[in-house]
Amino acid sequence: MLSNQRADAIIQGFESTRIMVIGDIMIDQFVIGQVNRISPEAPVPVVKFKHEEYRLGGAANVAHNIRKLGGSVSLLGVLGSDDAGTQLLAELKRASIDPSGVFSERERITTRKLRVVTSRNQQVARIDYETDKALPHSIVNKLSALLKSQIAKADVIVVSDYLKGLLNQELMAELFLSAKDHGVPVFVDP
Repeated sequence: MLSNQRADAIIQGFESTRIMVIGDIMIDQFVIGQVNRISPEAPVPVVKFKHEEYRLGGAANVAHNIRKLGGSVSLLGVLGSDDAGTQLLAELKRASIDPSGVFSERERITTRKLRVVTSRNQQVARIDYETDKALPHSIVNKLSALLKSQIAKADVIVVSDYLKGLLNQELMAELFLSAKDHGVPVFVDP
């Protein structure tokens, strides 16, 4: 069991740690409403819209958690040129995460997990907007160049892969080789 003192020491250590997160970035959208009846067209609840919320997901959530613990974080990922991508960039800004390592790809959709939730916090449905198609070489080359230029500045690298097409064998081999050359440990999530 982790003592409170040890937990405090670990959290304080984040303040001086530079962590690079690379992986599949996502936006989580929550549509919150109230259920008062069942639809006459099909046996499903009718959700009366109250409000919606957005949160960082995937690798962006990992970066956000590191930032909340006081760590210095750089994020490398790809999003689409769409409304969800714009919302994701706004959430990164709100979380004080530098988006300069996040590239936009016009032929790609931003991974978005839309959850319909009742005001009593019961999830009614989830809709996934996503792709797992491979990235164009131009984007892989940009990620690779940024990775090479930034790796020496990192104390730790976290890889957050959800099989959405960002991380391929070529990029991973380069990441592990560069990390080894610079003595930077790599942690893979999940």
